[in-house]
Amino acid sequence: MHAGRMQSPSVRRIALVVAALGLGLSLLPGCGNPDRYDASMTFPVRSDPLVATLISQTVPTHFNPPGHTPIDALKLPAPEVTHDTVELRNELGKNIFDPAELQPQRRGEYAQLLTEMFGTPAQPKVSGFDPAVLKKLDENLTPEKVIAGLKLDEATLAEGSKIYRHQCLHCHGLEGNGRGPTGFWVNPHPRDYRQGIYKFTSSGQALGERKPRREDLRHIIMTGIEGTSMPSFGMLSSTDIDHLVSYVTYLSFRGEAEYQTMLDILKNKGELSALQLTENVEKPTLKQSLQEWLAVLSFRWQAAEAAPIQPDPYPYGESEKDFLESAARGFQVFNSEGQGSCISCHKNYGREAPYSYDEWGTIVRPRNFYDGIHRGGKRPIDLYNRVWGGIKGVGMTSYDTTLRPNDDQKAKKVDPMWDVVNFIRALPYPELRAKLKEQHKVNID
Repeated sequence: MHAGRMQSPSVRRIALVVAALGLGLSLLPGCGNPDRYDASMTFPVRSDPLVATLISQTVPTHFNPPGHTPIDALKLPAPEVTHDTVELRNELGKNIFDPAELQPQRRGEYAQLLTEMFGTPAQPKVSGFDPAVLKKLDENLTPEKVIAGLKLDEATLAEGSKIYRHQCLHCHGLEGNGRGPTGFWVNPHPRDYRQGIYKFTSSGQALGERKPRREDLRHIIMTGIEGTSMPSFGMLSSTDIDHLVSYVTYLSFRGEAEYQTMLDILKNKGELSALQLTENVEKPTLKQSLQEWLAVLSFRWQAAEAAPIQPDPYPYGESEKDFLESAARGFQVFNSEGQGSCISCHKNYGREAPYSYDEWGTIVRPRNFYDGIHRGGKRPIDLYNRVWGGIKGVGMTSYDTTLRPNDDQKAKKVDPMWDVVNFIRALPYPELRAKLKEQHKVNID
């Protein structure tokens, strides 16, 4: 029989899947016309679980399988539930909260207010500020200064929206939730902007309040993230990248204002607690609470721009001898319990690092330094920023005070933070490890 006249069931199933996928992609917002959303489309109110803080009591045994995130797996039917999912369910009501518990009236209120303040996919905006609340945080801060300083004007956001839905939506999702149609099938999962947490920053703010600087977002878009599915968009024009930076910032504003107020409601059994920024208010309305968080986010994002990490000058020369001496000292800091203690998480220099949950509820492992992949960038300044500032969202602590050189070290032109950076830079290279062992008795193999 002619092969073209009859297809096997498996071939027919594959054809149906491909056809369905093609139809689904054609129906995605922006796929038919990448320059336009339907004017009636609105952002959905959040329905997926909220992670309140780093989940440290429950330890996963492996990465989650493709097709869902660990948090989404909490709602899977029994045959598909793994041991890790069963353990994670113990966090419900403690560190994980379900928006399904919101009253329908409250969801309707969210839909109305979030649209009023942040617009729609077709017409994004940041509005609804309470100027008095902004002044509580900074007497010189005004809505106009926030919009101008962070480039969140409606014209810029409209352009950013076009580029985002053409280039980014399929992974990062309509509202920036990391759950686009592609997002479930890659590991690590695309970033969810809605908690306002960014891992790779150069801001000197405290870790709990830190926001990325525009240059941080620009760098990620330009270079991509090594070892992940986030590619470089360096072919885009500088103007387009600038518009994308503004749009990602906008999605984060909207998402975190929603996240923080919703988490407050779910934690407090339907009540909202004031941030004490609105005058004479003990129990704010949802609108007042959203305005308070909008002010806090405005202040933090603005402050990030003015607070870059400023490294101490690199104290060493450019010779291999200087580099190896520094890396040998970095080895001691990396392994010391009282100073760096990096080895406590990066076990066997990352080759035996344990699994853990991050603040998005996805599964991660501390970096394996032998593979030479550094997702936040492998320039010396990138590594310095990670050591100085830590990595928000994954439990990587900040060493901005513990590894700063003291007066004696400065006199000797020794800097423990640069030493750790140089040790990390040396680890992927067998020839450098061999020289460290031969010349400095550093045995790391």
